[in-house]
Amino acid sequence: MQARAEELAKQAGKAAGQQSRRGRAKIDQQLDRRREAAEQREQWYETVSGMTHTEGFPDEDSMRRSIEAAAAHGWVVANIAEVKKRRLPGGFTTLVAREAVERVKQSARFMVTFRRESPASTEDSQLDAE
Repeated sequence: MQARAEELAKQAGKAAGQQSRRGRAKIDQQLDRRREAAEQREQWYETVSGMTHTEGFPDEDSMRRSIEAAAAHGWVVANIAEVKKRRLPGGFTTLVAREAVERVKQSARFMVTFRRESPASTEDSQLDAE
């Protein structure tokens, strides 16, 4: 009887470990997808073909890096606006809801409008690729 209980405990431990590894692999895949999406958003200046573009940034550091990189590709800053977050009314329930919303939705804190004098030509893109 005790041997059977030990065997069941061992199987349960293996199953939990496998489930944990599968869960971790799934989380890692989601994080990789998010990183790739963030990198693509940060490199918008290479793919946008229009004369103006507006981009949102959660903090000053990411805004600064993007402005510097965009400037190297011929974009200039036309406007920077700080987005004020709306306040919810007070109360404990609202406080909990506010914290949950802030964790889930990371809204842009800064909105930057970029412009360029002339659209990117295919020759410039080909030279940059080399």
